[in-house]
Amino acid sequence: MESKLSDVFNCIANAILVIDQNGQIEFVNSIAVTLFGYPATAFQAKQLSDFITTDNSINITQLSQEPPLLGTGAGTNGGVEGCAVRADGSQIPISIVVATAPQIILPLKKQAQPEQTYFVLTVQELTQQKSSQMAIESLQRMNAIGQLSGGLAHDFNNLLAIIIGNLDLIAEEFEQASPGSNYVSTALRAALRGAELTSTLLTFARSAPGSIEKINANTLINLLAPIIDAALTKRIKLSYILAEDLWFISLNRTEFFLALMNLSINSWDAMPDGGNLEFKTANLHLKEPIAGAVGTCVPGDYVVITVTDTGHGMDSDLLIKVFEPFFTTKPQGKNAGLGLNSVFKIVSRAQGFIDVKSVPGQGTSVSLYLPHARNDH
Repeated sequence: MESKLSDVFNCIANAILVIDQNGQIEFVNSIAVTLFGYPATAFQAKQLSDFITTDNSINITQLSQEPPLLGTGAGTNGGVEGCAVRADGSQIPISIVVATAPQIILPLKKQAQPEQTYFVLTVQELTQQKSSQMAIESLQRMNAIGQLSGGLAHDFNNLLAIIIGNLDLIAEEFEQASPGSNYVSTALRAALRGAELTSTLLTFARSAPGSIEKINANTLINLLAPIIDAALTKRIKLSYILAEDLWFISLNRTEFFLALMNLSINSWDAMPDGGNLEFKTANLHLKEPIAGAVGTCVPGDYVVITVTDTGHGMDSDLLIKVFEPFFTTKPQGKNAGLGLNSVFKIVSRAQGFIDVKSVPGQGTSVSLYLPHARNDH
């Protein structure tokens, strides 16, 4: 009977744990062993709280100690979200549903006490669901911000047009070398600079979501340069090494903007005391796949866009995690931005791949490889 019950639980797609009323684990199925990364024997005589944490104030052992949390009717609660603590120390999002165990499963515990209450926990991994939810929310935020910034930039551009026009009229009232003329010229240059920035914002805000076009990366980087320069602290020195006769790539320009801005902000955060940030473009005929590259890396012609900083860098343990949906090196509570996972998705949609190199204490280099968009003829 025990063997048959084990076989049934091992056929279930979700992780199953049987616990007693004190939260002690009595049985786990094979999916639970895979999910948590521990051998089955590691669960014996352990508390549930050793393997699962919740995102709220509910102690996981309370799920078995406080009947109101189990709901009514069949004795099943509506599910609690939490995190599974894996053997390697990593945490993954999960949903936990608890049900009062029927008497039929008591043979799973050789010394089961019929008068004691046991519970069955069904644990479902939520990594994919969370990733999809974050992607949808991120897209909604980007669309909302795009509409808002586009509207604000348009209105601000109209205000600047009035300011520039009036400054031009005032300038005519001063002699060219007078102090007043210098003041007006300074104000006029600042207004023209503001007009240039708002014009760039409008260019990207008007790009239709999902629209793919053949673009020159150098042209877009040159458009972005004033915005990046305005966004970053003056302690960071920007430099651009842009290849001549750069090949065209097929990409959505708004997504390209978001990817480069995200890489810029990541580099900024990695250099709290200042440093160097370099943007470099090049044409490359790739003869063989690059070891360690992320994405579909196949030989061919690529435009390579590399963003390099002199920040704190990452060791090999962190480097293998940078493309995980929830990974960030930033402190809890600080905005983690879109992350390299989102940059990877943007590059993947363009049939490209990414290569990341990093050395602790020296900095990080992120290279985007985007296929050469050849002419149709």
